[in-house]
Amino acid sequence: MKFTTVRKLHAVFSQPEKPQAAASQLGPRIATIHGFMARKLMRNHLVHFMNQHNYADTTIYDYLHPTEAIAESLTQAHKAGRATVLIGFSQGGFEAVKVAKLLEANNTPINLLVIIGCGGLGRALPWQWGFNPRLVPTNVALCLNYFSLGDRLGSDNHYTDNLALSTHWDQRVENHVYPSEMNISHAELAKCFPQEKIHPAVKSQLFDRLLQELQSIS
Repeated sequence: MKFTTVRKLHAVFSQPEKPQAAASQLGPRIATIHGFMARKLMRNHLVHFMNQHNYADTTIYDYLHPTEAIAESLTQAHKAGRATVLIGFSQGGFEAVKVAKLLEANNTPINLLVIIGCGGLGRALPWQWGFNPRLVPTNVALCLNYFSLGDRLGSDNHYTDNLALSTHWDQRVENHVYPSEMNISHAELAKCFPQEKIHPAVKSQLFDRLLQELQSIS
């Protein structure tokens, strides 16, 4: 069975979780893409965090969900004059970059792209062979890339292979690395509850920074 067929079959049983409340037409349209078996993790942490801070128009997509459908949703939001945000965790980081590349082809800008723990063993899946998630598409205004060197699921052995690279002179790209001695695991990169247990560096560099950028584009 071809890999594309597997993806299509998987998408039938893993529909996106759309916002329950009516989203503000003035706020950003946020697409979050989770990794392998990480839907509950994203729902209970990152998406709950978004809702708590009044970013209601946040949809959870599976990492095997058709990238064309995610891109179309963001295109429609942009046409309505709204900011667009892509956040990918683990395998979802690969897919977030792929969605950004589709939008690059039709000149749709992405205000913010956040990729978290995207690399490492995630490259072993056949549909990621030969794809480089570190080259940021030219339509992305700001890319925030997070990885922990103590996380073999989401970081590569060679330090430079983890670094997101700018592809346009007017683009901002930031790489936030957590040294191995911090012992920040793959899942801890996406956890923000309970707040007293979140690693201070993850809170300040990732979640606080994410709020700051969302506020600036809202």
